[in-house]
Amino acid sequence: AWPPWSSSSAEPAGSCAAGRVPIRGAVVRAGPPAGTPLRPRPPRPNRKEPATMMEFDDLLGYMVQEDASDLILKTGGHPSVRIDGVIKFLSEELLSAEYNNNVVLRILDEDLYERFMRDGEVDAVFVLDGAGRFRVNVYRQSGEVGMVFRYIKSHVPDFESLHLPAVQLKKLASLQRGMILATGVAGCGKSTTLAAIVEHINRSFGRHVVTIEDPIEFVFEDRCSVISQREIGLDS
Repeated sequence: AWPPWSSSSAEPAGSCAAGRVPIRGAVVRAGPPAGTPLRPRPPRPNRKEPATMMEFDDLLGYMVQEDASDLILKTGGHPSVRIDGVIKFLSEELLSAEYNNNVVLRILDEDLYERFMRDGEVDAVFVLDGAGRFRVNVYRQSGEVGMVFRYIKSHVPDFESLHLPAVQLKKLASLQRGMILATGVAGCGKSTTLAAIVEHINRSFGRHVVTIEDPIEFVFEDRCSVISQREIGLDS
């Protein structure tokens, strides 16, 4: 049965707790109280499979099933998802530093972990068998770890399914030279729009398209064109 947890007691309609789903058997615990001095960052420990990893997989699976745009894991906060622009909490309990650190050790390789420790944030892609690809931003807040996951759909959408002005974008995609800027706030669809443009070129013209991405999100299959995807830090 899905989801692998049952609904909590009824909450008042319209409250931010409405729809909150507690996780059975969660081992997350409250972090240190406010004002606790921050400890020096330890060196990266040996990679190991955390005991709580199945619960993390369930969170990603729930995110995909509910078509949530984001999964947010913040140390000292409730695990939450964003559905139709609204945050919904998934547990009354708080995520511990140990839980989030174990997740970081799983999703980041050695190079990305070093970048995170040096810069305080890093973008990566995590692939979970049976669920799909996720873009994740790992960051520090209040001296602790936070993460935001976004599901990358395997199918590259077209202009019509995105309700974009297809005639204008097809004309832009046919240009031989120039620069096109896709701008907007986080989560407004910039990456998806650019992917739709690349896929239109891929299906309509015989070209060699080279993308430079950080990280690679949508993965293209060569059709009429050849698509070479280069990831910053890995390929260039």
